[in-house]
Order: sequence, then structure tokens, then C-alpha cells
Amino acid sequence: MRSPSPVRARNPLTAGLLSLAGNGMGQLYNGQPGLTALFYGLEAGFMFATGMAGLLDSREGLGVFLGVELLLKIVAVSQAVLAARARRAYRLRPYNRWQGYALFYLFALLVTGVVVATSWPPLASLPGLLRP
Repeated sequence: MRSPSPVRARNPLTAGLLSLAGNGMGQLYNGQPGLTALFYGLEAGFMFATGMAGLLDSREGLGVFLGVELLLKIVAVSQAVLAARARRAYRLRPYNRWQGYALFYLFALLVTGVVVATSWPPLASLPGLLRP
């Protein structure tokens, strides 16, 4: 017979740091897999759309990209911290182990790499945008 998984409070600092490391990771820590998919999907989708639209071909486009990414990061971190503060007790799920977070992070890196490789301009063209 399987024993029930332990019940633990969520730590807001841990949730915020995980979300800072990768959009959706703080939500995964808080037991919100739907929001995990939403936040990571928004980031990956925006990165793909940015590359396909050619926004990174200009300084203004690069500024828009960085601004939206920063806004998305602020929203993801804030949501993770607030949800962790509101969640007094949480029954751990199988993915609430370091291996689950590591697998999600590796998956996110792989998907991001594919998105960047298929939709962004060659990285060699980006340094020219940063010169005055």
C-alpha cells in the first residue's frame, strides 16, 4: 500500500527564484501545471513570433522583444510568489522533486533552442544591432 505524499507549505522565495530561472518553473513548484504550460507557452510562442516577424532586425524591435520578455518575467515571478504565499498546505505530486524541475528545465531549453534555431536570424547579425 502506498503512503500518501507529504503535505508541505510552499516557500514564496523558492517559487520566485524558480520562476526567475525559467517561466513556469515557479508555477510547477506550486502545483499549477496548467499555468506552467501557459507561461512557458507564452514565452516560446512570443519568441517564435518575434523571430518570424523579423523584430530582431532593428534596435526598436529588439527593445520591444526585451520589454515584453521583461514584463512576462515580472508577471510569472509575481504570480508564483503570490500563489506560494496563499497556499498554506500542498500535497506534493510526483513532479515536485528536483528531478521533475530538472526535466522541465531541460525540456524548456530544448524547445527554446528549436524555436530560436528555426525562427530567429543568425546570431552573427545581432551584435550589429547593439553598436551605437
